[in-house]
Amino acid sequence: MEKRRRTERAFTLVEVLIASAIFVTIIGLVFATLFVTFNSWRRAEEVSIRQQQARFLFFRLNRELSSTVCPGKFRGDKNTFFFITALIPMAEVGYTYSPDKKNVSRFFEKSADFDFETYDSKKVVISNVEMWEVSYLDAEGRWQDKWEETEGLPRAIKIVFKIGQKGPVQENIVHIAVAE
Repeated sequence: MEKRRRTERAFTLVEVLIASAIFVTIIGLVFATLFVTFNSWRRAEEVSIRQQQARFLFFRLNRELSSTVCPGKFRGDKNTFFFITALIPMAEVGYTYSPDKKNVSRFFEKSADFDFETYDSKKVVISNVEMWEVSYLDAEGRWQDKWEETEGLPRAIKIVFKIGQKGPVQENIVHIAVAE
């Protein structure tokens, strides 16, 4: 009887282990790349949403402040300002920055009673605000940190703000029509 010799070859255990290690390394690199990509996408989306909220907030501020009335009923400091707007027949509006909560809230009272301590609603309009500083332009062209009700209306309001820890510091100036 003749002995047959097998000519078929199989992979050795070492070759299979090396191939498995290479495969696992490639899969790991692919998943790491996907993980980084998805995290970058998520962060970019969050920044985009915050910037959109800021744009909407300042659009609303421009609209409301451009119709400010009652020069003796405007007051503000570095974090807060209240005014009477004629956009909705004589409504009281206020914006307040809360450094501990890192958000800006909008106070609203539909019918003006000329008392900024009462309001119908309070709503957070933007969150994750790291910095918010308000200043007021007086008639001589100087920026003031505070505005008293007895001073009439400021010529403009400047808001310097930063959304998120890595966000840029931005500045928005809202001009107020003041009768001479």
